[in-house]
Amino acid sequence: MIKYKRSLEVLLLSWIAFFMLLGASIFVAHKWGLIEFIIVFFIFEIPSFVAFPLGYQTIKIDDSKISLDLWFIKLRTFSWSEVCETGIAYTRGGYGTYKKFIYISKRPVTNKERFDILRVKDHKNFITMENRGNIIDDIKKYSKLPFRDLPTTEDFNNM
Repeated sequence: MIKYKRSLEVLLLSWIAFFMLLGASIFVAHKWGLIEFIIVFFIFEIPSFVAFPLGYQTIKIDDSKISLDLWFIKLRTFSWSEVCETGIAYTRGGYGTYKKFIYISKRPVTNKERFDILRVKDHKNFITMENRGNIIDDIKKYSKLPFRDLPTTEDFNNM
């Protein structure tokens, strides 16, 4: 079995935000009182606590299945026999930039969906993760399915 973190950027950004907002809360506590500190702490830190579970999601790949877990809770599990398609796709990174994401899908994916894979509404049929390390090689080895490469400019024109 092989384990990968789903998104290292989210984990790192959530820790940075936590400590920056903690510092802001302590600064407010130094200037004001304890009640104001408690109120500001909860207002500032609740977004960090919401973001932490997103960073701690893991992808587990083995011979029979691929699963998305949050600590000990299984969010999604697909057996390789029910997976229809694997590949790499784009998602909007902001201001006209795109990031590459790997997807595992239980249904065929259209070219339009492959240009912004994270905005697909049908989340229960997808597992997506950042493209890093040897993830692509491991997915090819375990799934034995053809791996779709990035969309080309011809795919853009055919949309």
